[in-house]
Amino acid sequence: MNQPKGALLDALQETLAQGVVRHGVPGASMAVLHTGRIHSVAAGVLNVETGIAATPDSVFQIGSVTKSFTATLAMMLIEEGRLALDDLVVAHLPDFTLADGGANAARTIRVKHLLCHVNGIDGDRIEDTGNGDDAVEKFIAKLHDCQLLHPVGAFFSYSNVGYNVLGRILEVVEGKPWDRILRERLLQPLGLTSAVTSAGESNAERTAVGHESDAQGNLKLSTFGFAPKSNGPSGTMLAMSAPDLLRFARFHMDGVTEDGRRLLTPASLQLMRQAHVDIPQSYRYSGWGLGWMLFDWNHQGAFGHDGGWAGLSAYLRICPRSKLIAVLLANGGDAALLMRDAVGPILAEYGDLMPPELPPIGQPLPADLDRYAGRYSRYGQTITLRVDGSRLVGRMAGPYVDDVDGEEQGTPLSLELIDGDKAVCHIGGVPVPVGAYFLDFGPDGRPGYLHVTARAFRREG
Repeated sequence: MNQPKGALLDALQETLAQGVVRHGVPGASMAVLHTGRIHSVAAGVLNVETGIAATPDSVFQIGSVTKSFTATLAMMLIEEGRLALDDLVVAHLPDFTLADGGANAARTIRVKHLLCHVNGIDGDRIEDTGNGDDAVEKFIAKLHDCQLLHPVGAFFSYSNVGYNVLGRILEVVEGKPWDRILRERLLQPLGLTSAVTSAGESNAERTAVGHESDAQGNLKLSTFGFAPKSNGPSGTMLAMSAPDLLRFARFHMDGVTEDGRRLLTPASLQLMRQAHVDIPQSYRYSGWGLGWMLFDWNHQGAFGHDGGWAGLSAYLRICPRSKLIAVLLANGGDAALLMRDAVGPILAEYGDLMPPELPPIGQPLPADLDRYAGRYSRYGQTITLRVDGSRLVGRMAGPYVDDVDGEEQGTPLSLELIDGDKAVCHIGGVPVPVGAYFLDFGPDGRPGYLHVTARAFRREG
């Protein structure tokens, strides 16, 4: 028997409470907007050591969902004529440079390349440059030894560094630090009263602490949180409640603040959620806009963003045609599975939004798998692959980690090819398989890159 319309939302509290237990999530908060009504629930605890209960107004760091805020600020300056999508980065940051091999190319990177992750900057560098107003500025000055991972504009590869560069451009244009611009131009006008950008602003009694698993699988408190400030524009600082994140999303869906003000024109809001990069090989999103992940699998125009930092996870989905918004914030455990079980049915029922399933693995391909084997690297990670029957198996490890005493270090992974470039990837410790693909094949039939976890890994040798 079909359940009555609205039953999923009526059972939201129970669903979340069961989900945090099932998936080992210490605590979580959800906010859902449907037919004009907001449903807010929470379950579990904010900190396993204190046992303080999570509530709907609890504050969680939102990780990379911050990028949608930074992108919104950029679009506001673009509307004002103080910035342009085609502006070169060096027009605002004359001293910006990258390491040899990317130094000249760095002078061709434009603002639009930063917004939609096609800038080529090797992308997950994190470095603490202090808590001063010059933290982002100091971080950008250290990029002179950062590599260019792929040619500028060639293809998509998620770059946290790129968004820190964008944040610094905002600082130069506005003459203020990024966090102050954020508060004055977005957080205050939108009435996001729970939002904070530092531990000093947060209330420990209502702020979630991230949890990570140790080698035995036991949850422990994350050693990070609200740091470093240097990476704030990409997602290491901003925190807020689920209802406040929903308010930000509602502004992007409806085009006005709750008191009726327009901070961006409808044209700019629409431009942000248009596809500027198509990513047909991914089964996590369909493409990328200006600061938004796109989920346009069934022509619903859905968009949003995911975030993860310091043992916390954030998920935001916006379905304009259905007037549906869903927010999930969690502080550890298998948050991705909680997202699937608690939010997935709501998106399917009320938003007609169902992500495509990873294709089934067919018969072993009559391909020379040896051409895919090898070592693929990016800043912070290296993947080594070898052939094992009809699969590619290997490890994902830190940069330049070699075998020690015959035992390869790092997280095990395996890839099963679907066709000549697409694969299903199983990563140890990740509860669900992910899509992966090879690209930039050379004359010898060997790929130049492996793309997985939204990032490109360049082949060595």
